[in-house]
Amino acid sequence: ELQSVANELALGIICGVSERDGDCIFNSQVVIDSQGQIVGKYRKAHLFAPAPVEEDKCFVAGTELISIEMGEFRAGLSICYDLRFPELDRCLALNGRADLLVISSAWPVVRRGHLRALAVARAIENQSYVVLANRVGSDNGANFCGDSALIDPGGAILATASGDGEELIEAEISSSVIAAARERMPVFAHRRPELYSAKP
Repeated sequence: ELQSVANELALGIICGVSERDGDCIFNSQVVIDSQGQIVGKYRKAHLFAPAPVEEDKCFVAGTELISIEMGEFRAGLSICYDLRFPELDRCLALNGRADLLVISSAWPVVRRGHLRALAVARAIENQSYVVLANRVGSDNGANFCGDSALIDPGGAILATASGDGEELIEAEISSSVIAAARERMPVFAHRRPELYSAKP
């Protein structure tokens, strides 16, 4: 159905789906191009194990980081709980693998503050745009906080949705803004990966 919508409206779509592959089910994102073709997919790497969600009991964790070319941008994909692991987005942003980080999410009201803080941090530290799409409503006793947002490479909120209704938000993005941010503060060139080992 989403492929038909994308084709009919000449619109690219990135969305979350449950994906079955043989005996495994993955919490996935699919990328559908404006002709309605699936051009990429990402399988959630970090499963949320605490009760009552316990994703690890029904999903299998993905094993690859994925980025997809989208016009003048390269979109790095992630899902919900992945946002708590900055290494994922940093790996996507390194060496030009991504400059637009796309996060689909079902983030609960009780951790609403974390959602915005982490999304802004990912934008700033990776000097990338962040597109955050978070659900609203309730499901099985959990209430979700919405607050979908478009965030620029400096952490400015370009557009945001409310916490309690389905909304369409939009903003203009530009590769020149990314380039300017990375030229002003070349953090990628100043990294010291030899110091970042987990060893004591």
